[in-house]
Amino acid sequence: DITIKAQLVDKAGNKSAYICSNGVVIDKTAPTISNISTPSKGSGDDATLTDTRADMTFTASESGTYFYIVKAGSEGAPTEITDFATSSVNAENGMTVWKEKEGVTAAVMTADGNNKISLTGLTADTAYTVYVIGVDQAGNVSNILSQSFTTCKTIAEITTKPTISGTYGTAVSDMTLKDGVAKAGDTEIEGTWTLTDTKASDVPVVGTTNTYAVTFTPTDGEMYETIMVQVKPTVDKKPVTVTAEDKTKTYGQENPEFTFTYDEADLVGPEGAKDTVEDLAVTLSTEATPTSDVGEYAITGTSTSTNYKVIVADGTLTIVPTDVVFSEASFRFI
Repeated sequence: DITIKAQLVDKAGNKSAYICSNGVVIDKTAPTISNISTPSKGSGDDATLTDTRADMTFTASESGTYFYIVKAGSEGAPTEITDFATSSVNAENGMTVWKEKEGVTAAVMTADGNNKISLTGLTADTAYTVYVIGVDQAGNVSNILSQSFTTCKTIAEITTKPTISGTYGTAVSDMTLKDGVAKAGDTEIEGTWTLTDTKASDVPVVGTTNTYAVTFTPTDGEMYETIMVQVKPTVDKKPVTVTAEDKTKTYGQENPEFTFTYDEADLVGPEGAKDTVEDLAVTLSTEATPTSDVGEYAITGTSTSTNYKVIVADGTLTIVPTDVVFSEASFRFI
């Protein structure tokens, strides 16, 4: 029973007489637990279920303490709060206090859906049931709610990731896939590695940061779980040869514009976005200047292309003499 006393105090510090309630305030509303999530397989950090771990959430109608028990297989189910906790009475307010029994976990719960249960140290390929019960701050006990799940088969550890490698212009699906190594403890697991990404038709660039899904399928599927890993391809530059075209100029003239020939078929790129000659990023030059002597000079080239390894075959700049025209006035005979 709770007696409520009220007293008013004005700004001058004068106090009124106490007013006492003639009733009691009793919380008899039991909390409820609902919506326990089912742990599920996923990729990497998205997984809430593995071979040894399960994460679950649930909703509570009010704050308090929740207790949960994990049972494997057909172990008997708890039916009341005393299966989860032992009680004692708080000497100050006379309220019942519950403390978890051995093998039971207790934690604070809030009135929302963010209450999380994280189970670790589970056994692979085993059926479990989690039972949850809650007690509010007034000692009222909730319903018992349960959720069942089965852990994954043993998940091997990928100790060496598979690799994907190829030359620019090659789709991921046509690149070379080198197997990785998967182990359970010290035992290497036999199986096959397969590119399973839906974007396998991509043509990645040199230095790509994109990753693609590769799946490991164990030969012994009864014992081991199929697993997936993301792999970033190694892309080499595509070799291309271009040839600087020969040019001719007259002594004293500026150098002509240098050009080169190439095979159009050497240009590749993603589907619908074929590269252009600008992607070869070729620059041609020569040592010859307008005042260089008559003769032949090499036209050489360099490339700063990101995706092509360009080899430039030299051309030749030929400088010919200037035609000189003499008039009669230009000469005096002696």
